[in-house]
Amino acid sequence: MARHFRDRVKVFEIWNEWNINVYWGGQANLEHYLAVARAAIPILRKECPESRVMLGSVAGFAYGMSAWTADELAKQERESLLLGAVQALAGEVDLIGWHPFYSTDPDTPNFRTYAEDVRAFMAWCRARGFRGEFMASEWTVAANYPPPTPPNWWGEYACSELVKAKLVAQLTVLHTALGVGSFFCETWSNYYPLDLTLLRRGFSADPISPQQPQAAYYAMRNLATALDGLDPAGFAIELRGAPLDVLRFAMARGRARVVAFWRQGRPDDAGAGTPHDLAVDGRYRKAVGYDPLNGTLQELHVQKDGGRTVIPGVLVKDYPLLVRLA
Repeated sequence: MARHFRDRVKVFEIWNEWNINVYWGGQANLEHYLAVARAAIPILRKECPESRVMLGSVAGFAYGMSAWTADELAKQERESLLLGAVQALAGEVDLIGWHPFYSTDPDTPNFRTYAEDVRAFMAWCRARGFRGEFMASEWTVAANYPPPTPPNWWGEYACSELVKAKLVAQLTVLHTALGVGSFFCETWSNYYPLDLTLLRRGFSADPISPQQPQAAYYAMRNLATALDGLDPAGFAIELRGAPLDVLRFAMARGRARVVAFWRQGRPDDAGAGTPHDLAVDGRYRKAVGYDPLNGTLQELHVQKDGGRTVIPGVLVKDYPLLVRLA
């Protein structure tokens, strides 16, 4: 298989979601997975020297890792399948992936602390010799219609198509700002009851589905352009008077600077936003605001404050707005 696909596949992932019991017909077994990986990696390196090798993405993540005590970390290092696999294969793979959210309530601790948990996990992997890339290789937000009957394995959080678009924008910008590859799962699916798609499905009885784009499709399309080539950056950002639950991120593309910010928690269909003064380290002549839901640009007023640039009254909403600085 590796020889057949050697010139067409850029990344080989060794067993997607290997940590789920159902894929084993029994209990997931770390040592058995490591045996599979250690058999596959040398073959892939030999037959596909231009391709990269990815540790099998796990369902879930190391939620809460940023707050673990030393004792809890040691316990997780002994018991977590994800951490165990990384410890064993950190120096042998090029990418590490995970599937963090499937229609997760954005007001839960797993969602609210996710950015800090990702930073903690990445630092932990680096300390164990991993030098490759990270990837949230599968995540989704669902606007199920009609709503499915509980219980559902992905949870019971329900939202409108507009709220779905806002959450898709949040997670897409978040992963980019953290330097993590990000993949919505998936572009199209007709599986009911989970809304696993960026397109609007007809009812299951429809002989032909119109496959109309959801609002989330346009948000993802806009952000694919707006975020292209951006990497995490370290310049300071202040949103004066903003609540503590407002996330803010700095990104850069060459000399260009981009700031993103939004309020955490459950979005709603309205979400007018509240005005706050944005202060950024550095002196910039021009600032342009970008709304990824609508794809609209607006030039913003710029003021100088010593070595900082201040943009008065930017709206902090429940989905990301981007400010481009020049």
